[in-house]
Amino acid sequence: MFEQIKINNKSYDITKTRKLDLFLESEYIPDDIQILQNLTYLKIRSRNKVSYLPDFIYDFKELIFLDLSHNQIPGKIDEKIINLKKLRTLNLSNNNLKGTIPVNIGYLINLKNLDLSNNNISGEIPDTLGKLSKIWHINLSKNDLNGEIPLSLYNLLFKKNLPLNTIFHENNFSYILE
Repeated sequence: MFEQIKINNKSYDITKTRKLDLFLESEYIPDDIQILQNLTYLKIRSRNKVSYLPDFIYDFKELIFLDLSHNQIPGKIDEKIINLKKLRTLNLSNNNLKGTIPVNIGYLINLKNLDLSNNNISGEIPDTLGKLSKIWHINLSKNDLNGEIPLSLYNLLFKKNLPLNTIFHENNFSYILE
Protein backbone atom coordinates (compact mmCIF):
# COMPACT_ATOMS: atom_id res chain seq x y z
CA MET A 1 0.00 0.00 0.00
CA PHE A 2 1.27 3.45 -0.89
CA GLU A 3 1.46 6.23 1.62
CA GLN A 4 -0.21 9.33 0.32
CA ILE A 5 -0.86 12.88 1.39
CA LYS A 6 -3.50 15.29 0.19
CA ILE A 7 -2.58 18.79 -0.94
CA ASN A 8 -5.28 20.99 -2.47
CA ASN A 9 -7.65 18.01 -2.59
CA LYS A 10 -5.24 15.98 -4.69
CA SER A 11 -3.42 12.87 -3.49
CA TYR A 12 0.34 12.49 -3.84
CA ASP A 13 2.39 9.37 -3.28
CA ILE A 14 5.00 10.22 -0.64
CA THR A 15 7.85 8.25 -2.21
CA LYS A 16 7.03 8.48 -5.93
CA THR A 17 6.04 12.12 -6.36
CA ARG A 18 8.80 13.97 -8.20
CA LYS A 19 6.88 16.93 -9.64
CA LEU A 20 4.62 19.31 -7.75
CA ASP A 21 2.92 22.22 -9.48
CA LEU A 22 0.55 24.01 -7.11
CA PHE A 23 -1.81 26.90 -7.25
CA LEU A 24 -2.63 28.01 -3.71
CA GLU A 25 -5.78 29.74 -2.57
CA SER A 26 -4.20 30.74 0.74
CA GLU A 27 -1.13 32.74 1.74
CA TYR A 28 0.61 29.72 3.26
CA ILE A 29 2.70 27.07 1.59
CA PRO A 30 1.32 23.82 3.02
CA ASP A 31 3.60 22.11 5.55
CA ASP A 32 2.63 18.72 4.09
CA ILE A 33 4.85 19.43 1.10
CA GLN A 34 7.94 18.76 3.23
CA ILE A 35 7.03 15.06 3.33
CA LEU A 36 7.69 14.81 -0.43
CA GLN A 37 11.47 14.53 -0.08
CA ASN A 38 11.98 13.09 -3.58
CA LEU A 39 10.76 16.20 -5.38
CA THR A 40 12.85 17.29 -8.32
CA TYR A 41 10.40 19.93 -9.59
CA LEU A 42 8.53 22.44 -7.42
CA LYS A 43 6.42 25.29 -8.79
CA ILE A 44 4.08 27.26 -6.57
CA ARG A 45 1.75 30.11 -7.48
CA SER A 46 -0.70 31.78 -5.13
CA ARG A 47 -3.85 33.82 -5.53
CA ASN A 48 -2.75 35.86 -2.52
CA LYS A 49 0.52 37.11 -1.12
CA VAL A 50 2.57 34.23 0.28
CA SER A 51 3.32 35.35 3.82
CA TYR A 52 6.72 33.66 4.17
CA LEU A 53 8.99 31.05 2.64
CA PRO A 54 9.19 28.03 4.97
CA ASP A 55 12.62 26.65 5.85
CA PHE A 56 11.70 23.16 4.63
CA ILE A 57 12.00 24.43 1.04
CA TYR A 58 15.78 24.22 1.52
CA ASP A 59 15.58 20.55 2.54
CA PHE A 60 14.63 19.19 -0.89
CA LYS A 61 18.04 17.74 -1.77
CA GLU A 62 16.89 16.31 -5.12
CA LEU A 63 15.33 19.54 -6.39
CA ILE A 64 16.52 20.63 -9.83
CA PHE A 65 13.70 23.10 -10.61
CA LEU A 66 12.33 25.67 -8.14
CA ASP A 67 9.86 28.31 -9.32
CA LEU A 68 8.25 30.46 -6.64
CA SER A 69 7.77 33.50 -8.86
CA HIS A 70 4.73 35.82 -8.82
CA ASN A 71 3.87 35.18 -5.17
CA GLN A 72 4.78 38.50 -3.52
CA ILE A 73 7.02 36.60 -1.08
CA PRO A 74 8.57 39.03 1.42
CA GLY A 75 11.94 38.79 3.16
CA LYS A 76 15.42 37.82 2.09
CA ILE A 77 16.83 34.96 0.04
CA ASP A 78 18.12 32.62 2.72
CA GLU A 79 21.75 31.47 2.76
CA LYS A 80 20.33 27.93 3.02
CA ILE A 81 19.75 28.10 -0.74
CA ILE A 82 23.16 26.40 -0.98
CA ASN A 83 21.50 23.20 0.31
CA LEU A 84 19.85 22.83 -3.10
CA LYS A 85 23.05 21.69 -4.78
CA LYS A 86 21.34 19.98 -7.74
CA LEU A 87 19.31 23.07 -8.66
CA ARG A 88 19.35 23.95 -12.37
CA THR A 89 16.54 26.50 -12.37
CA LEU A 90 15.87 29.07 -9.65
CA ASN A 91 13.05 31.50 -10.38
CA LEU A 92 12.17 33.90 -7.56
CA SER A 93 11.09 36.74 -9.83
CA ASN A 94 8.14 39.05 -9.20
CA ASN A 95 8.11 38.83 -5.43
CA ASN A 96 8.87 41.33 -2.66
CA LEU A 97 12.30 39.96 -1.80
CA LYS A 98 14.79 42.39 -0.33
CA GLY A 99 18.28 42.29 1.09
CA THR A 100 21.27 41.23 -0.93
CA ILE A 101 21.93 38.33 -3.27
CA PRO A 102 23.52 35.60 -1.13
CA VAL A 103 27.14 34.97 -2.07
CA ASN A 104 26.57 31.21 -2.04
CA ILE A 105 24.15 31.30 -5.01
CA GLY A 106 27.35 31.44 -7.05
CA TYR A 107 28.29 28.02 -5.67
CA LEU A 108 25.21 26.31 -7.11
CA ILE A 109 27.39 24.87 -9.85
CA ASN A 110 24.54 23.17 -11.75
CA LEU A 111 22.50 26.37 -12.10
CA LYS A 112 21.50 27.10 -15.70
CA ASN A 113 18.64 29.53 -15.18
CA LEU A 114 18.60 32.24 -12.50
CA ASP A 115 15.79 34.79 -12.37
CA LEU A 116 15.64 37.23 -9.45
CA SER A 117 14.05 40.06 -11.45
CA ASN A 118 11.28 42.38 -10.26
CA ASN A 119 12.06 42.34 -6.56
CA ASN A 120 13.55 44.85 -4.13
CA ILE A 121 16.97 43.19 -3.90
CA SER A 122 19.70 45.72 -3.14
CA GLY A 123 23.44 45.95 -2.76
CA GLU A 124 26.17 44.75 -5.04
CA ILE A 125 26.18 41.61 -7.16
CA PRO A 126 28.46 39.04 -5.53
CA ASP A 127 31.44 38.15 -7.71
CA THR A 128 30.65 34.46 -7.12
CA LEU A 129 27.89 34.73 -9.77
CA GLY A 130 30.73 34.76 -12.27
CA LYS A 131 31.40 31.12 -11.29
CA LEU A 132 28.07 29.92 -12.72
CA SER A 133 29.74 28.27 -15.70
CA LYS A 134 26.61 26.36 -16.80
CA ILE A 135 24.35 29.42 -16.81
CA TRP A 136 22.40 30.14 -20.00
CA HIS A 137 19.86 32.64 -18.60
CA ILE A 138 20.31 35.19 -15.84
CA ASN A 139 17.90 38.01 -15.03
CA LEU A 140 18.57 40.45 -12.20
CA SER A 141 16.70 43.40 -13.74
CA LYS A 142 14.21 45.66 -11.96
CA ASN A 143 15.79 45.55 -8.52
CA ASP A 144 17.73 48.09 -6.47
CA LEU A 145 21.14 46.61 -7.23
CA ASN A 146 24.01 49.07 -7.25
CA GLY A 147 27.74 49.41 -7.17
CA GLU A 148 29.95 47.66 -9.65
CA ILE A 149 29.24 44.66 -11.81
CA PRO A 150 31.97 42.12 -11.05
CA LEU A 151 34.36 41.53 -13.92
CA SER A 152 33.92 37.76 -13.45
CA LEU A 153 30.18 38.09 -14.16
CA TYR A 154 30.71 40.44 -17.09
CA ASN A 155 33.23 38.00 -18.59
CA LEU A 156 30.80 35.11 -18.12
CA LEU A 157 27.97 37.03 -19.81
CA PHE A 158 30.28 37.94 -22.69
CA LYS A 159 31.62 34.37 -23.04
CA LYS A 160 28.11 32.90 -23.08
CA ASN A 161 26.79 35.70 -25.31
CA LEU A 162 24.08 36.52 -22.74
CA PRO A 163 22.26 39.87 -22.93
CA LEU A 164 23.53 42.58 -20.60
CA ASN A 165 20.13 44.29 -20.32
CA THR A 166 18.88 41.48 -18.07
CA ILE A 167 21.42 42.72 -15.53
CA PHE A 168 21.50 46.47 -16.14
CA HIS A 169 17.82 47.22 -16.76
CA GLU A 170 16.31 49.30 -13.95
CA ASN A 171 19.19 48.90 -11.52
CA ASN A 172 21.68 51.52 -10.32
CA PHE A 173 25.12 50.35 -11.31
CA SER A 174 28.06 52.69 -11.41
CA TYR A 175 30.37 50.72 -13.71
CA ILE A 176 31.96 47.35 -14.33
CA LEU A 177 34.57 46.31 -11.78
CA GLU A 178 37.98 45.71 -13.30
